[in-house]
Amino acid sequence: MCGICGIINKNSKKVSLENVKIMAKMLHHRGPNDEGYFIDDNIGLGFKRLSIIDIANGAQPMFSDDKSVTVVFNGEIYNYQTLRHELKKNGVIFKTNSDTEVVLKSYIYYGLDFIEKLRGMFAIAILDKNIREIILVRDRLGKKPLFYHNSNKRFSFSSEMKSLLKLDDIDRDISLKSLDQFVAFGYVPGSDTIVNSIKRVEPGNLLRYSYKNDEYEIVNYWTPKLNKRNKIPNQSLDKIIGESVKLRMISDVPLGAFLSGGIDSSIVVALMSKYSNVPVKTFTVGFEEQEFNELPLSRIVAKRYRTEHHEYVLKPDIKSILPDIVWYADEPFGDSSALPTYFLAKMAAQEVTVALNGDGADEVFGGYDRYKAILRVLKYKSSPALARIFLKNIIKYFPQNNYFNRIKKMVAFSEMSLQNHYMDKMMIKRRDARLKLYTDDTKHVIKKNNDNYHSLFELDPNNLNSPLARIMINDLLNYLPGDLLVKMDRMSMANSLEVRSPFLDHNVVEAASHLDDSEKLLWYGPNKRFLRKTYGQMIPNEILNRPKTGFGIPVSEWLRGPLYTMSNDILLSSIATNRGYFNTKMVSKILDEHKSIKKDHSNLIWSLMMLELWFKNFIDNK
Repeated sequence: MCGICGIINKNSKKVSLENVKIMAKMLHHRGPNDEGYFIDDNIGLGFKRLSIIDIANGAQPMFSDDKSVTVVFNGEIYNYQTLRHELKKNGVIFKTNSDTEVVLKSYIYYGLDFIEKLRGMFAIAILDKNIREIILVRDRLGKKPLFYHNSNKRFSFSSEMKSLLKLDDIDRDISLKSLDQFVAFGYVPGSDTIVNSIKRVEPGNLLRYSYKNDEYEIVNYWTPKLNKRNKIPNQSLDKIIGESVKLRMISDVPLGAFLSGGIDSSIVVALMSKYSNVPVKTFTVGFEEQEFNELPLSRIVAKRYRTEHHEYVLKPDIKSILPDIVWYADEPFGDSSALPTYFLAKMAAQEVTVALNGDGADEVFGGYDRYKAILRVLKYKSSPALARIFLKNIIKYFPQNNYFNRIKKMVAFSEMSLQNHYMDKMMIKRRDARLKLYTDDTKHVIKKNNDNYHSLFELDPNNLNSPLARIMINDLLNYLPGDLLVKMDRMSMANSLEVRSPFLDHNVVEAASHLDDSEKLLWYGPNKRFLRKTYGQMIPNEILNRPKTGFGIPVSEWLRGPLYTMSNDILLSSIATNRGYFNTKMVSKILDEHKSIKKDHSNLIWSLMMLELWFKNFIDNK
């Protein structure tokens, strides 16, 4: 893993090496082992390296033999050995055993078609003097980040926003539309960021910037299609998953695995144990609050596969670490599970440099309970009209408990479109509740510019007939790269740890698209039916039969107890109040309602805390 950055001055003024070094310094945690720079008049490239493959010879920037093509690259190409062999058969000569040289020589040999051959996670910048372009490429599913800024003065890019914010021409104006998106989802989806002038290259896209003509274009080279239009895979899906795990075990440094109490990471650990000659090192975070504690379940898997197991118990005494979490998150990030992820990565980094995890299985194989809830609504809507009328008339007499409340929600959601139902499930707060939270000036701008985000969460981008596929593809396009992969990338890189996700191999995603909906989940029974059926014998029954649970923290309890004073101090400070975005009385009311257990506002309070700490880190403290 690495950090990459670059500058192209538009006025032909020579790039300052010091400027590039300042940008790269912000990425040191992504690559503490080595660094490299390239200055050529008005162009500058920077690189920070975490050594994983070919530790001795994989230095960057890397150049073609005639120096006309230069590459800086963040990520891992898991099939680089196969690509290297193919290129050597065609007469290409290699000087190193690194995957970086494979990227460079593949581009020179195949042109932009080289992207189709890469199997991995990557953010790549290629400077091609022959066509006077710099080409930015982000991996298919968005595991590695890539940001850019375009002004009258320069075009610049980096692995992280904080690196770009060190440049003197960056306009730090806040996008109120993005701010509202953050309050709605806990992250900013799509190509925009919280800063108006900074954009991100989206997953499966490449950006070509011509410094000859001072213009750029964005090209989509891959989009997930959860239907059967993809080419039928030559291998069975279980073999593709096994191959994906094997490829991610290739490393010149120690590796291990994150192990929770769920089936996804358990499958990964089981397969790693099958392919490894030594015990797998496994790592788990737990809590004193037993409702959130997965330590006992992870121990069952660790014992079965005789792993070298490590545990960490996270306590609510976390005040001092929150500014660091915000710093490493880079963008405003409201998912509180970033906290245990940070400590999990910190623990693992003491033993290994690479760790595998189970990310992506929920999105690819149908793991979320919200999928099932939506399928139940669709099932209800297809039932006889008389039955629906009868239920609607008697529902008001149902008692208040979890079972009957689910029925009431199902009936209420049946009045919504599929898209609105999905959006309701994904939002922290609905639009009307969010608008009450803002000051009048903020509300005016948001009302004027807001389109309710239907264009971002378009539920039918591939003309899919299956409602389940339409829902799942939105998670692959938005929730996964906007939330889950940001969390894992930033918190692992904060500890200079590389994390690999076998279920997010694009070959796995494409092969899984051939599964019928019923092989993923039904409106009743367990989720991820394919994984349970295929790997059930490898997973202990205690894990196989447990309900779906998220990787969360007891944030609701903590914000009523040990973190209550801190949340008040952050959100009701004079600095926060004077920003003018939020209605102070409404924020105070939300804090009081949560404290008195009238309502659970924990996700909103946490998000607002992270936002305010982000302002302090990156706007107040330049």
